[in-house]
Amino acid sequence: MSTRTALTDFLTYAWIGLCLASLVITICSSCYRGWIRFGFGLLSMFGVALSLFLIFGPVVAFGESGGPFQLDSLGLNGAGAIGLTLFVLGARCGLRRKTGEPKPPPLVIFLFLGFSWVATMQTHADTLYVSSVNSNKVYVISSTGTVTPFATINLLPEGLAFGTNGVLYVGNDGANRISRASASGAVSTFATNVVQPYGLGFDSKANLYAASQSTPAGRIRKITPQGVVTNFGPIITAPYGLAVDAADSIYVSNNNGSIYKITPEGVSTTFAFVNGATGLAFDKKGNLFVAALSGAIFEITPAGIISSFKMALGTSLVGLAFDNDGNLYAANYASGAIYKTSPDGALTTFATVPGNPSFVAVYPPPKFEPGPISIAHAGDEVVLSWMGNFILQSAPGLSGQFSDLLGATSPHTNSISSTGMRFFRLRN
Repeated sequence: MSTRTALTDFLTYAWIGLCLASLVITICSSCYRGWIRFGFGLLSMFGVALSLFLIFGPVVAFGESGGPFQLDSLGLNGAGAIGLTLFVLGARCGLRRKTGEPKPPPLVIFLFLGFSWVATMQTHADTLYVSSVNSNKVYVISSTGTVTPFATINLLPEGLAFGTNGVLYVGNDGANRISRASASGAVSTFATNVVQPYGLGFDSKANLYAASQSTPAGRIRKITPQGVVTNFGPIITAPYGLAVDAADSIYVSNNNGSIYKITPEGVSTTFAFVNGATGLAFDKKGNLFVAALSGAIFEITPAGIISSFKMALGTSLVGLAFDNDGNLYAANYASGAIYKTSPDGALTTFATVPGNPSFVAVYPPPKFEPGPISIAHAGDEVVLSWMGNFILQSAPGLSGQFSDLLGATSPHTNSISSTGMRFFRLRN
């Protein structure tokens, strides 16, 4: 998992500077002579190596978990493809043997850039991962519905969840452990002593929660980023699906149809009841979707109001997951079908997975949308309240520069007399 440091920031800005230098020498190389042009060419050669190091090396300055620009996987790989193209062209123009050699025309340059960006968009769209219990595999499904094996997880893979480091975590039911699979599909053990882990989910602090069907009583197991395993919350008989909301509360389904909500402090309440509830997933607005063994999917608002979302998707519906475009995917354990419901409600069979598909996960995982800010006046002070672990920002005006209020948590008190009129908003 990458972290933001002074080094990563320096390398990021150095990379941007090199991109600009390569762009200059590519477009204007005929204007420069001798050692100036040659120096630009050497910088471009260095830029190629720096790009590869930043994108694929141990220090990733651009990633979601660290860099100053907070790029997602699409932006990261798009920037990488464009940067590499610029550096190759810059090196070609800068290191020419003779000044009179023709340089690449601007049209060729922009064709290279356009091709790199389009190829990146096609390759790095949201990707669906599915655990297949009786195949002992996790399959990856492309945006076009092509199913290919991704990783072999011996002894009944179940729950899936992506960490902020881009690693896929898998509940290994038959081996009583949590495995993890790298981007290449290499599998290692993350935590042991987690009996029959089913649903998985991460909170905002990178703690992993697992619905453990241990006997004689089920538990929710909390696993720190260092792999330390402890019990969390009360005993829950046969916990199955698990999802985490924007405020880090844990939602768990069990075999009697109850859906429990467990606060970050470990306080448990019954949130709703759905007969035969299995998989759980939140949309970006914080509505909870529940799969049922009957083949139905239900939607539950944050206030606990239940409504039918989809019906008659066959028996043994299990895993649910949303992508970043708001499409909902559901796995049918009995038929192998992976259903896709678009935001407009259109239902299609997206793919068919062998060996009894169970849980599903999407990469990159979608993020919650910040909700409204409630404002209460108390004399010369205003008290701001909001739901979820979002960052509060303020600005002196709508057209002003918003800045983070570091350490601000809900409720947050702001003095009008000392700061004047302020505007506030939330961000991820």
